[in-house]
Amino acid sequence: FGGDAVQNYLGNRAEFVRQEEQNGTGHAVKMAQPVLGDYDGTILLLCGDTPLVTKESLEALLEEHKNSGAAATILTAHMPNPTGYGRIIRNEE
Repeated sequence: FGGDAVQNYLGNRAEFVRQEEQNGTGHAVKMAQPVLGDYDGTILLLCGDTPLVTKESLEALLEEHKNSGAAATILTAHMPNPTGYGRIIRNEE
C-alpha cells in the first residue's frame, strides 16, 4: 500500500524490491536478499506502520546493536491494545 508513491518520490535514489505476496516481515527481507547481495554492513529494518519511534530510540538501538556484537537486535514495545501489530512472545524473565 503506497509503494508506488514512495518509489516515485525516491526515484533512482533507492533500490526497490516488491513483496508481491504478503507473507510477513521475514519474507519481505528474504525478497530483498538478491539486491543486498554480499552487503556486510548494518541494516535497519522498520515497518511503515510503527508508531512513535523517535530518532533517539533508533540511535540507542543501533548503538546497543553495535556494542553487543549480536547478529540481530529487535526493538519492541508493550502496547495496551496490540491489535493490528506483530507480536513478540516474551518469557517470564
